[in-house]
Amino acid sequence: MRPPKSSIVLFLYCLLFVAGPARIALAQSNCSACHSDSTLTMEDEKGTQVSIYVSEQQFSRSVHGSFSCVDCHIDIDVESHPGERSRPVNCSQCHDDVEEQYLGSLHGLALRDGVKDAPVCTDCHGYHFILTEDDSASNMYPSNVVQMCARCHADHRTAKENSKLGPYSVEAYRNGTHFNALTEKKNLGAAACNDCHGGHSMKPATDPESQINRLHISETCGS
Repeated sequence: MRPPKSSIVLFLYCLLFVAGPARIALAQSNCSACHSDSTLTMEDEKGTQVSIYVSEQQFSRSVHGSFSCVDCHIDIDVESHPGERSRPVNCSQCHDDVEEQYLGSLHGLALRDGVKDAPVCTDCHGYHFILTEDDSASNMYPSNVVQMCARCHADHRTAKENSKLGPYSVEAYRNGTHFNALTEKKNLGAAACNDCHGGHSMKPATDPESQINRLHISETCGS
């Protein structure tokens, strides 16, 4: 006697329910078998050897710590990898609302125009160790934001090649009262770069929608 179709469907559903987590666990163990090696490197497009080590301890502490590697690296086939080079992760798979803001921002428009130093998600947020902004080890923690922005905005080579960057703006900020309040007085409510200029939707001062446009200065400073 053949089992009813409903029983078969239920069996297959249960099989998927059990196999799903098992597949994820398999993917993680496969990845960590190589990527837990701190000496593991690969050659990038410029011919430079770069580390592809991933600290399992750091990743588990990150905001994506509950994710499987293949949740983000969707082009990876765990059965045949290593093979072709993995494509850059597309963060908009989940963060499509942020992508829309970014693409209309100064950084997003610079990327569109082919500016090689235009920052993308990972340049500011990092890769496998992305933390919440209230974590003191996060790039987004108020007292760390300035140093993060300074990697480009205080770099004279980057500023020279991109005329819109002012290498002395960071120096001016560091000599100001906001930086003193943030670092010396430990006032985490003091203004950092993104508090005035905005984050993903940063726009030039000439844009009426910009937080530092003359139409919004009083609102920005008053907040």
